[in-house]
Amino acid sequence: MQKSNFEFLRTTSPNMFNALLSAEQNLHNDPNITLVKLRMFGEMCAQSLATRMNLSIPKQQIDLIDALKFTNKINAELISAFHRIRVLGNKAAHDNHDDANDAKLAIRLAHHIAFWYYKLDSGQFDLEKPNFIELPQIDNQLANKELEALRDELTALRKKSATTDEALKIKENKVVDFKGYIAVLESRQTESEQQAKVRIAALEAELAKQREQFEGLNKEQQTAKVHEFTEQAKKNKFELTEAETRFIIDGQLRQAGWEADSEKLKYSKGARPEAGKNRAISEWVIDSAQHKADYVLFIGLQPVAIVEAKKKALSVQDALPQAKYYAENFNYQEHAEENELVFVGGASATAKPAVKKRPTLSLNKVAEETKATYQAANSELREQDKLKPIPYIYSANGREYLQQIKSQSGIWCANADGTKQHVLSAFHSPQDIQAKLCKNRKKSLEWLETHDKKELDLFKPSELAVDAIEDAIEAGQENLLVAMATGTGKTRVAGATMYRLLTSGLCRNALFLVDRRSLGTQAVNSFKEYRIRQMPLADHYNLYELGEKTDQAGDKPWIQIATVQSLSLMLQSENNPLTPGMYDCIIVDEAHRGYNEDAEQTEGEMLFRDQAEYQSKYRQVIDYFDALKIGLTATPATNTMKIFGKPIYEYRFNQAVLDGRLVDQEPPIIIDTELTQQGVQFDKGTTVEQLVDGEIIEGVLPEELNIDISGFNRKVLVPEFNRAVCNALPEYIDPTQAAKTLVFCVNDIHADEVVNMLRDTYRDKLGDEVDDAIIKITGKSASGDSKQIESLITRYRKERLPNIVVTVDLLTTGIDVRPISNLVFLRQVKSRILYEQMKGRATRTCDEINKQTFRIFDAVNLTETIERLGADNLMKPVVTKPNLSLEQLVEEMANPDANDHTQDDGNSFAQQSLDAFTVKLSRTLKKADKLKLEKEGVAAELNQLDALVTDNFPELESAKQLPKHLYQLGPKAAAEAIKSNPWILNREPAMRQAINFGERAPLIYSGDVGEVTVTQNWGGYEKPEEYLAAFERFVQENQNKVTALDTVVNRPRDLTKADLVSLLSKMETKQFNEQTLLQARKAAKQEDVAARIIGLIRQAAIGSPLIPFEERLTHAQQVISERYKLTKPQQKWLKRIVNQMREDLVLNDDSFKVGTLRTKGGKSRADKDLDGQLEVIMKDLIDATWGESA
Repeated sequence: MQKSNFEFLRTTSPNMFNALLSAEQNLHNDPNITLVKLRMFGEMCAQSLATRMNLSIPKQQIDLIDALKFTNKINAELISAFHRIRVLGNKAAHDNHDDANDAKLAIRLAHHIAFWYYKLDSGQFDLEKPNFIELPQIDNQLANKELEALRDELTALRKKSATTDEALKIKENKVVDFKGYIAVLESRQTESEQQAKVRIAALEAELAKQREQFEGLNKEQQTAKVHEFTEQAKKNKFELTEAETRFIIDGQLRQAGWEADSEKLKYSKGARPEAGKNRAISEWVIDSAQHKADYVLFIGLQPVAIVEAKKKALSVQDALPQAKYYAENFNYQEHAEENELVFVGGASATAKPAVKKRPTLSLNKVAEETKATYQAANSELREQDKLKPIPYIYSANGREYLQQIKSQSGIWCANADGTKQHVLSAFHSPQDIQAKLCKNRKKSLEWLETHDKKELDLFKPSELAVDAIEDAIEAGQENLLVAMATGTGKTRVAGATMYRLLTSGLCRNALFLVDRRSLGTQAVNSFKEYRIRQMPLADHYNLYELGEKTDQAGDKPWIQIATVQSLSLMLQSENNPLTPGMYDCIIVDEAHRGYNEDAEQTEGEMLFRDQAEYQSKYRQVIDYFDALKIGLTATPATNTMKIFGKPIYEYRFNQAVLDGRLVDQEPPIIIDTELTQQGVQFDKGTTVEQLVDGEIIEGVLPEELNIDISGFNRKVLVPEFNRAVCNALPEYIDPTQAAKTLVFCVNDIHADEVVNMLRDTYRDKLGDEVDDAIIKITGKSASGDSKQIESLITRYRKERLPNIVVTVDLLTTGIDVRPISNLVFLRQVKSRILYEQMKGRATRTCDEINKQTFRIFDAVNLTETIERLGADNLMKPVVTKPNLSLEQLVEEMANPDANDHTQDDGNSFAQQSLDAFTVKLSRTLKKADKLKLEKEGVAAELNQLDALVTDNFPELESAKQLPKHLYQLGPKAAAEAIKSNPWILNREPAMRQAINFGERAPLIYSGDVGEVTVTQNWGGYEKPEEYLAAFERFVQENQNKVTALDTVVNRPRDLTKADLVSLLSKMETKQFNEQTLLQARKAAKQEDVAARIIGLIRQAAIGSPLIPFEERLTHAQQVISERYKLTKPQQKWLKRIVNQMREDLVLNDDSFKVGTLRTKGGKSRADKDLDGQLEVIMKDLIDATWGESA
């Protein structure tokens, strides 16, 4: 009998060998069994690797493969191979999959993996992989010889006596091994319970031996052993062959719903398209035997795409021109004649039209007809009789998409003419392509252009946002960003946009994507309440709520609401139901938050570091779908704009306040203590308490320690500070009133403490209701049950109680609770974006409680901290960057290519790695030297390290000198020195552990906070009088410099809304705003005048009397009515104009393009009804409102 292709594993890895042998023996008789056995092999191999890398082994193989992937030591192609075998094995075990060709290709892939493992296990990395020779069909009797031999060996082993305990143990282990081998060979598709038990026992025994050997080593030896093995695994090359690459691409096509088998469905073997089949035919001959497309995708008889397959090393994107050539030169005539179709268009001059073999449409007759007659004849054809030009082209190399190496990964797609090139993570499904082909973009855009938006019932800025979205779509943009202040109707804009895109036919469906269930639930309610044409949006189209399955087969357009997390899990699932073209439009709510930007990598990092660790899950979800993507945010960050582009429309907070859409804040109320000003101070040698792993331990501080307010409740627990703040609130916040309060804390423990303190503070006032009135809502509330947390948020939004809610991060963004009027900050943040989002919880209007403003209670100097942040800090993204280990830096130092590769700064990549290594090591050693007298563990570690350094580097006197010495050696020599002295790497983690013990655990401060004071922050000035004086100086000094300021003072009739918004933005940079100015006048001059910003500016500039705006408008309306002797219908127009001025503060032609003035006929109708005097009436009305100019 011919020897097994896996003979090399027989003695070194008998469990794996027997699984592979069984797979091999069943290849011809039962491919199903082969695939099942290969899955067993994959599990055994992955578990062995994990054991030797000292990883815990999860229950699921998919999780184990991911664990290996995340070590960044296992080649990406090897990971893909493991997954391919796992997927096919699962299909065989659960769905009776028994495709012979899959089995043949999978066993070759397993052969590749097995030999890779053998090289790693034996250390023979230069071995050439033997060719896989397919065994002939094996007679059952021959196959059973292997079993009989094993059984005989087992019988002999059982008879053998063991004279010592050790010998008995060895014998017992061998019995377990042999029983396991036999179980693998005996079992068929499904194992008996007994067979499974003995197979698993044998595998566990083998892994136990490995663990036992490992545990027999000391800690230093264990670290060295794992390091050596993982580095060898990383070096051990695994490169897919062309056939294996095709096998992977076949799998990708099948996953997308295509019939794909590059061996079976090959053009040269007679494979052809069939009606009702979605088929990928390989090596399709284009114009000669020399030109073959790797794949042509057919939906029925219609060719819809060319796919070019390339090796990993080549640019995938660069293969698109070849696919374009094949699409242009596809022999449409021959294909049409073979399938009795009529070609109705040419992709190029070489694509000659063919016609169906009918007397009335013969080729000769068509040649004689005019173009018009030919088109008329074609229009009478049934759709299925037409052969159309190939619309799409693809290129792929089997490698997963990584954003950092776009051109060399993923699946590249373009129109057949090469336009609109973009990269995907998966192939489009046949349904995706059919849906694309059914669209009539031109007709849809015409619908958007001709259908008015009045029926959307939108506030003008929201309508302008929809206009901007549609203009961008018409211009061909596919990634859009809309920035609108919190509370100004982003969700309504989303609803209106989805309605118009679905109604126009531009999109079949839309996905509204959120990152929290609570935001999804809120969106569902909004879409059910938002009415268009007297009917809720949710009734116009099918609305699928969180967790509901969509009806993909239905004809009616639909909207789905889902979380990023749910889609991410689907993408990673066994049977991923998502396809790139599943959604036509994706609207991402709160697009700024929750998602880390993919790290920027230098060219050197791309060459020498594993890319997978840079990929963020959010980008993975966003990049997966080939759809129109619209991001919605109030605070566009840099990383957000890298995904969606710069905002196509912005509606800022100050403009929304001016429009009455949001309420402004009062000057912040500062709760200050002596402790806040001084910080917490611990003297050197002080005995302190520290919370370490949930226990309070005592220790002695090695040096003086000062912690400022930013570290309160993070670095140091200060219960008396929290109590002082809570005790100060009742004077300002009454939880029996309708206005609600939101308190921001550092973490969940802090939140629990604050809730209890607030309850103590308000217990007398609230009585039995105190526990319901003051609650915590964080991600850990209700034991983390998401549905119960949603219920708590709903209570907060809709019910009287709770009135005061304490949170950490959960309610910082997106949640709409209109009665929130007080924000209490017990937590410092250093992100202006996060701060603005937190403020946004209180900016919404609430007519039910007559909410005019909101208040901020700042107990942690947050207001001052945020104001110090410059513009550069406003949009700083959170970046996912790998925490590089010393081991990886050493490998980069030793890499010859890394030594040759020059970075932008002129140094080699290896030199940069050496720089990083020595800095890290030096930092650790300096800390150790500083702490050696205070921490015994540090002293012990440092003494051992000093001894090792002086023994192995006689020229050095202590470990402190080692980093400099290595630096002077240069990258290559330093790497050699470190590898010759593995203790350098092995001792460093133990040293860090000794240094860091207790360092990150918070200290506990039990002292008093001193005097508590409550003041207001007047724009950075201590007194309101100082703030008002500064405002007067600003106006007077800038009147001739800022055009809009001069217009307000001298020509208010010429002031536009845009001018006013621009002026308010300039004033905001100096912390001057209407609400703070009014509050300052109230505090300094006991004036409570409901004036507006124009009146405040004119008063500061020319001393114009400060009169309530409403009083000015009433007076002006009366003056105009009497001056022009207006009739009752004309007075109605005057009233409408005054009402619009009340909303906008300004009056001009744009005022007639919004609101009631627009719906009543606009400027032309008003001018007509006012006898042609509209212009002069408008000017006189403004002058009468503000008085004469200076």
